[in-house]
Amino acid sequence: MTEPVGGTDTERLASGDGGRAGGSNGTNGSKRSTRSTTELLRDVVTDARDLIQEEAALARAELRQAVGHRAIGAGAMAVAGVAGFLALVFASLAIAAGIAVALPAWAAALIVAGMWLVAAGMAALIGRAQMKRREMQETKRTLQEDVAWAKAHVRSSRSTGSDDAWTKT
Repeated sequence: MTEPVGGTDTERLASGDGGRAGGSNGTNGSKRSTRSTTELLRDVVTDARDLIQEEAALARAELRQAVGHRAIGAGAMAVAGVAGFLALVFASLAIAAGIAVALPAWAAALIVAGMWLVAAGMAALIGRAQMKRREMQETKRTLQEDVAWAKAHVRSSRSTGSDDAWTKT
């Protein structure tokens, strides 16, 4: 790996130039900085702002790309759902036609409809059981523990008169 033009990041930061290659304070890489604290703070704030803006721009671009992929995926799933539904309809017709060889057509259609009613009932029972499941029990438990801990620390700070109850463990 090649080093940046101005040396390593650590060397540039130690030089007092805010990590910029080549130095911005005219010291040409000397270890001692003649810049004021105000200038250094201004550079830190500017660099932090620039970093946050760049990260936000990256997040927006990635989000835009992810939304596009999700939209294409949702469209493909919709097409697959319609195709699957049509396959079930035609498979049901074929089954009914096969049964109609031995029985009257109305009886064959009734048998296939009954088969689909049983499948719908089983799916409804499974769905109902899943909807009744209680989720997030661990999260609820840890939140209750956190509230209890906070209340205990508030009570202990009131009883001892300590102003620094949050830093005690």
